[in-house]
Amino acid sequence: MRHAIRHGPLGTILLCLLPALGACSVTLRQPEVQPLQPSRVFPSDLQPICAAIEPALGRLGLEVSKSTPGRISCMFETKQHRLADRGEPINHLHEVAYVGAQKRFDHGRYLLTVTARPGEKGTTVRVVARIEGYDDGYRLLRSTGLIEKTFFAHLTEATGVDPIPR
Repeated sequence: MRHAIRHGPLGTILLCLLPALGACSVTLRQPEVQPLQPSRVFPSDLQPICAAIEPALGRLGLEVSKSTPGRISCMFETKQHRLADRGEPINHLHEVAYVGAQKRFDHGRYLLTVTARPGEKGTTVRVVARIEGYDDGYRLLRSTGLIEKTFFAHLTEATGVDPIPR
């Protein structure tokens, strides 16, 4: 490296900048995107799980806009929930979605779709979070998984049944 610094135009620029920079270095990084696990299997029948989904959504402060209970599955969709960026982390856009290092959104919102179906080992519950940030129009953002994890914690509490570990 010393040889590269002493010779050539890049070396000259680096030699001029090094005293100004000192020993400091600045690195802007995006948070590492973790893979989501939007499904959990609960060792329980379908009906008790379906009955517990709406109260679990209510614990998140969400209202159900559409539900389709059935004998072989159930589905719930919530109304959009506006993120307030105050209070618990689940109310902050930058906590529930990957917004990027340079991106600034005025506000955000999300809705959840929850489906449950019976399976071999119990009832499989799947949560899909649609998160949007507003900056001259709404843009779809990738979830960090915080909303989904919080929902599953509330569902576990409501049913009294822990999901089967993966």
